[in-house]
Amino acid sequence: MLGEVDSLSKLSMLVLLGDGSRLLTVLDLSGTLLETFPSEVVKLLHLTYLSLRGTNVKIIPKSIGKLQKLDTLNLKNTYVNELPQLLHLLLYHYKEEPTYFSLNNESGFKAPAEIGNLSSLQERCSIEANDDVNESIVLRELGKLTELRILHILKLRRKDGRVLCSSLEKLKNLRSLVVNATEEAEIIDLNSLSLPPHLDFLGTLAPEGHLQKLPDRIPSLNNLVRIYFRWSKLRADVDPLQGLPNLVMLEIYESI
Repeated sequence: MLGEVDSLSKLSMLVLLGDGSRLLTVLDLSGTLLETFPSEVVKLLHLTYLSLRGTNVKIIPKSIGKLQKLDTLNLKNTYVNELPQLLHLLLYHYKEEPTYFSLNNESGFKAPAEIGNLSSLQERCSIEANDDVNESIVLRELGKLTELRILHILKLRRKDGRVLCSSLEKLKNLRSLVVNATEEAEIIDLNSLSLPPHLDFLGTLAPEGHLQKLPDRIPSLNNLVRIYFRWSKLRADVDPLQGLPNLVMLEIYESI
């Protein structure tokens, strides 16, 4: 891993990724002052893990598809918002360094309509749901990502609630769910969520947006450890949550 103050010129990248590096399986460029994706990286055909975390890279080229063994691409705290298809994604960044909570401080990536083909996706997926062109196709496709453990949905609209709930019921390995509305006043509709047995393993739930009422199923999720209600405008009593045996954190932020 290279330090935060290191800057990789084209020459130094060529030296770093010379012929002797062709058998590399792990490359961590976190915190370097990269502005563009290094073209030399796609020559590392044995690469399984690549981290560009904390760099200024904005675009991942289609040529990354040459890395047939790559299964993890860490883009946390970068400016990338569109991706070619990969098996595992770690993508999450703030647009700016926030000094307060705001829905507008967070962004995910614009998922392709065929994201359901990434059936081996396991770790984290942060996507933007607000897509007028595909009209909830991406949310429907999420139901195919049955290995997914951490899901962060951004820019969710009220009308997307039923489709999202239908997909969530198929994610048997989901352990953490964060849902951001398009804006603080937008209603998040989770009331059509049923309770298949696997959802009982959900440990973290964070609906961030206006909730008309406490979703009926939440008090039945016995493995919930952390719940975050932000901008929920909840006026109903949250006493039903007292029965959750493993709950250690309940955050209520801007809920009045």
